[in-house]
Amino acid sequence: MQQPDTMNSKLEVTPAPKIPPEIRALLGEPPLLNSEDPSAYEALLATFGAAVRPTDPIEWIHVKDCVDLTWEIQRIRQAKAGIIDVTRKEALRSILESILEEGDLEHGKGRISEADLKADEWYTCPVVREELTALLARYDLDEQAIAAQAFALRSRELAKLEHMLASAELRRSSMFREIAAYRGLFSCRLRYEIESLDEEVSLAPPSGG
Repeated sequence: MQQPDTMNSKLEVTPAPKIPPEIRALLGEPPLLNSEDPSAYEALLATFGAAVRPTDPIEWIHVKDCVDLTWEIQRIRQAKAGIIDVTRKEALRSILESILEEGDLEHGKGRISEADLKADEWYTCPVVREELTALLARYDLDEQAIAAQAFALRSRELAKLEHMLASAELRRSSMFREIAAYRGLFSCRLRYEIESLDEEVSLAPPSGG
């Protein structure tokens, strides 16, 4: 008996609910920076819409709040990584200041100025980069050590971002609960109305007067 080709079978994907024009106007413009992609935001909104399937304006507002918080969370995470990246040169210079020996210094240059020069050449001269990689390895250090030093140099800023991240994640979790609570309240109200109608409905014909 031939088995169905499950690998090639197409899954039926339920499309995300289309946002009505009046709801779109209610939601307003997305809170994006000039460097951020509006189409990526719209794709995230569509993903949440498909998952939650909002049925009224209140649920759409809750969904947009969740999307905005998710966007903010990703922004903060990228900012943390960006801070580490832009601090790498300063971190390398700091490490070199501590490990450069007298024999590594060019004539007439101090440790600080030599470390500053070498940190610049790390990014511009492959030969110097190889030499510095070997110097770092002499002290059991590598590029991860540079990232760790960058983290240490910006620990205060990163701690603030971590606090902002935790706050955004907490607010998003709260918003998920708000959606569930709203739907639960609506469900209870709808059930009460249906039960009230049940009490009023009679299958017997009206009695003659």
